[in-house]
Amino acid sequence: MLGTAVDAFRRRCMLVAVGAWLGIACGPPPHGTIGAILGQQTDGRVFIRDAPPDLAAAKAGLRPGDELLFIDGVQASSLSPEELSQLLGGPVGDPVQLTVLRSGEVLRITVTRSEARRYSSNLKSGQ
Repeated sequence: MLGTAVDAFRRRCMLVAVGAWLGIACGPPPHGTIGAILGQQTDGRVFIRDAPPDLAAAKAGLRPGDELLFIDGVQASSLSPEELSQLLGGPVGDPVQLTVLRSGEVLRITVTRSEARRYSSNLKSGQ
């Protein structure tokens, strides 16, 4: 029984260093995102609408206008908005393999998820 409790502790807790202090943080890992605003057309095609410069997508090289073809090998145009969110979200620090189409060229880009946070875009509805 003690072994089960120790295993559960290891899965849910990690050592955290803050300055000279060392502590233990428990709970689920922070939710991560690729940090891009997406748009999905009626035919299912998915595009990067915005990639804020200080978030993971832009840091990895994604640009507004890129068409998202595959997410970790799954065809993006076949996914619902909920499925897109589920595939692109996950633990902070985990990589996501994306295949995008930019100006006729197919690119493979790895984005490392960063912590999800609110972003205010200058995009207007329908853009």
